[in-house]
Amino acid sequence: MVMKLIDAFLKLRIHVALLFFLLLLQKLDGLRYVELSAKILIALSFTALTLSIYIFNKVTGMKEDRINNKKDTVAKKNKIALSALGAILFFIPLVYLGTINKNLALLYLGAGVLGFFYSFEVRIFSLQLPLKRILFVKNVASAFGWSATIMLIPFILGNAWTPDTSGIWLILFLTILSVEILWDIKDIKGDKENKIKTIPNTYGIAIAKKMVWSLLFFVLIMMIAFRNSPTYFIGIVLMAIATYLVKEKSQLFFYHAIVFVWIALLVLEVFII
Repeated sequence: MVMKLIDAFLKLRIHVALLFFLLLLQKLDGLRYVELSAKILIALSFTALTLSIYIFNKVTGMKEDRINNKKDTVAKKNKIALSALGAILFFIPLVYLGTINKNLALLYLGAGVLGFFYSFEVRIFSLQLPLKRILFVKNVASAFGWSATIMLIPFILGNAWTPDTSGIWLILFLTILSVEILWDIKDIKGDKENKIKTIPNTYGIAIAKKMVWSLLFFVLIMMIAFRNSPTYFIGIVLMAIATYLVKEKSQLFFYHAIVFVWIALLVLEVFII
């Protein structure tokens, strides 16, 4: 029973949603005039949206998931239940945010629309969606969705947008972009067979690694310029090492371990240091 729960936890990317929650909570921590309970509820609302997007992506991506991992039957066996859960996680926070701040609700809707276009089959004029089928756009969309949401929420709640804010947003965007490219190595087989173009299956794993290292190098330079936290610096260095170690046949837990390391670093940053 415990192993099944852990398996579902990983496959539904609940740990990734937890990482989003910690990142957002870290940014909200500086808002001294917002009550802690409100910060937590806002962070939980947008985390629920993130999880909802992952659930719908899981439901719409059953075919490629089965190719990458034949044991991955979570979505196939629970399609209706997962779809209902995804809808609940989307609509309840939207109602809550609509009652406390209309601009937060609009941001939530915008992020939700981006998530919808990421996962579902839609044609807009000559553009065939979902976004996850378009080379590099899928990576940029995910990185932008996370980073823009995390940085705009404090701004909506009253924080001024300064040059430092832009620098921190760029650091966050490039870090998430590097993780997205690295994670595409995990799904290289299923993505290729389902005609989902990614950097690893289009240009090769070696090129993908070089792109990740280039992004991380630029992030390190930005971190020095904007005096980012030591824990974040450690995370970037560990990411570079993980990029060196990763292979096409690396175990799935290797990729999940990257997320858990970031969670541990953020727990230190938010609650301990």
